[in-house]
Amino acid sequence: MGELSEIFQWKGEVEKGLPNWEESEKEHLGEELSDVLLYLIRLADVCGIDLGDAASKKIVKNASKFQKALLMINAASSNFVGQQKRRKKKNSLLWNSEFEIISISPVESN
Repeated sequence: MGELSEIFQWKGEVEKGLPNWEESEKEHLGEELSDVLLYLIRLADVCGIDLGDAASKKIVKNASKFQKALLMINAASSNFVGQQKRRKKKNSLLWNSEFEIISISPVESN
């Protein structure tokens, strides 16, 4: 897993499909991802964990968390939008890849 981390250590954010990567880099990434997958499958087997079942349960759990987070964000956003409308401004939300708000910036409306 450390080798997989090393691949991304100096890359920063990467675009979907890795358009700026060399084919040899993509091939190396595939090899390292395969190593992690095989290790994970073997570890789950040794530990007696049904990986498919565990993943399904985790997806349901995450969906529940995500839904709760969205409700909280919508409530906060509605409150913020209401405040901004009173000031005749709109809001701009910036999200990261994990759907967390990074910033809320007021933007002048036209």
